[in-house]
Amino acid sequence: ALERAGKLVKVVDKENRWKDTRHEIREWITENCVNDGKFVKRPGSNEVDSALLTLPLYGFVEPDDPTFLSTLREIENTLVVDGQAKRYRRDFLGEAKYPFTLASLWLARVYIKLGRIEDAERIISGILETTRGTYLVGEHIDPRRKVFTGNFPQAFAQSNLILALNELAEAKSVAPDDEGQ
Repeated sequence: ALERAGKLVKVVDKENRWKDTRHEIREWITENCVNDGKFVKRPGSNEVDSALLTLPLYGFVEPDDPTFLSTLREIENTLVVDGQAKRYRRDFLGEAKYPFTLASLWLARVYIKLGRIEDAERIISGILETTRGTYLVGEHIDPRRKVFTGNFPQAFAQSNLILALNELAEAKSVAPDDEGQ
């Protein structure tokens, strides 16, 4: 957010104080929110949150950053259920019951950036199948029953479905043609 705000004020603020603040926040996060070689949901924690999947989506790190890749493995091992990603393991209400559609789409978009196209396609296909042809997505997904739960339709998930589909199409259009080789 500060990067984009920095771009907006660059015209007015020639010193670009936003850039300095952005770097300070980045430094604080890397010093306080990395534990056991992975990003964690808060200082002093060892837990991951699927929101950390947005780090390469918004340019905080490169997708192949070693700390991020460790974070991704931890998310895959602890939060992915039936091919879809829960946002977190627990919150103040208890155990997260269903995967969070938005988190699953973040995961698909990360896979696209890493060239893991088939993994991304599996996630997106599972979500599209659940729409039953309406192409509207809900907040959570019960991947076993193939139904959405929670808020429906859910705008943030819907916009990320569009982003994921566009990024997938772009990645597939620049991928080498395996059949012609």
